[in-house]
Amino acid sequence: MPPGPPTIPILGNAHQIPSTGRYRNKMINSRGIFRAWANKYGRISTFKLGPANIVVLCDCKAIHKLLVEKGSIYSDRPDTYIGNLYTKGNHLAIMQMIPEWREKQKIMAYNFSPNQLDQKHFKVQEAEYSTILMNDLLNSPTSFFNHIRRYTNSVASSVKYGYRAATFSSFWGHLSFIET
Repeated sequence: MPPGPPTIPILGNAHQIPSTGRYRNKMINSRGIFRAWANKYGRISTFKLGPANIVVLCDCKAIHKLLVEKGSIYSDRPDTYIGNLYTKGNHLAIMQMIPEWREKQKIMAYNFSPNQLDQKHFKVQEAEYSTILMNDLLNSPTSFFNHIRRYTNSVASSVKYGYRAATFSSFWGHLSFIET
């Protein structure tokens, strides 16, 4: 890790970062404390907030080199215990970049490309909209928001899993609320 200010146990450098007052805006604008650390420890410095190491980049060349040229090395997501526990480690948004993630990402990118959306999924949207959504609205117009939720969940679950939401109270009708 790049050099940085000395830390204290458990807190790291949290006690050195102002959280209120006029210094907070300076910190956000990379002036204040981060600028002082850049002058003292170099254009790339590290500080700790609790158990997390945070790298501060204060140089355009370093930012370009690390994030653009070598971005694939540094772009992996951190492993989160709660996220894995909640999703059983199988949610694309919080999964680390392992071969399984790459396969899922390729499949999702292909299936949700503009060409595929026009060719395959437009028919699903049109069928849900023209028959079911309009029928739901005619039968019970007071449940408008539930019909919209059922429609969007049905389209998403039809495309992603191959199952449609017949009603809002069905499993597939509530799927987006379960996954988030």
